[in-house]
Formats: sequence, structure tokens, C-alpha cells
Amino acid sequence: MLNAGEPLLRELHTTVVSCNVHRPETSTANNAKKKKSSSTPIDKLYEVVLHDTILFPEGGGQPTDTGVLKTASDGNYEVAEVKRRGGHAVHFVKAQEGEVRGLEVGAGVTARLDEAGYARRLDHVSCTLLMAFTFRILIQHTELCL
Repeated sequence: MLNAGEPLLRELHTTVVSCNVHRPETSTANNAKKKKSSSTPIDKLYEVVLHDTILFPEGGGQPTDTGVLKTASDGNYEVAEVKRRGGHAVHFVKAQEGEVRGLEVGAGVTARLDEAGYARRLDHVSCTLLMAFTFRILIQHTELCL
């Protein structure tokens, strides 16, 4: 997962490294309590790993990013969630009519962060800068008092 140095980037052109049908873990007796029942059908999801991304998994108190993967053939696929697996960001992409055309290995795609995610990112960057500035002022003040 790269592009941590570009926190305000909204979209990024990259390539697909892998794309596989998401197979949810099956429930066992030990985790039967965790299984959620749903009265609505679940969208078919694909797990997509990109060479580089601007959509990041939950972490550091921030919720998972959501957005869109746009293919060269103008297909737009909603990214419902991003999870970390090892050093990779796995994008859970909603299929259209059961398929994800244009997300084959090696295909060029554009990852785009949605509006809510971009607003959260702006808030996060602003808070980080404010904390750094405040910390610097406090250190300077403390040194003056010693």
C-alpha cells in the first residue's frame, strides 16, 4: 500500500494485481454467535488487489475508505470495503450482473475515493497538522519556562 505521502489525492491510475470471487468464511460452532442473519440478498463481491491504491483499510481510528474502481471500458465498480491482508489492501468490489468486466490481472483502472471518504481524509489531515503545530508550540513554551 503506497501513496501515504499523498494524503489529499482523490484518484489514482493503477493496475490490477489480482481479482477473485470473495468467498466468505463459513460459520463453525465456535463463531456461530458472530454469524449475521440477513433478510436481503448479499451482493456478489470480488476481492481486488491493486498495484497501488488511495483506498485504505480501517486503521488508526479511521473507518475503511469506500469509492469506485473505473475500468478502461468505463465500467464503474463500487468498492464497499477495504481490508488489510498482510501488506496488501484488498478492495471488496460489488459485481454488476454477477461479473466485474475490466478488472482482469494487468488491466489499468482508476481508483477514486468517494466524497465522504475525502471529507474524512481532510478532517484527519487537518487534525494531524493542528496537533503537530500545538505540540511544537507547547515544546517551545516548555523550553522557555525551564
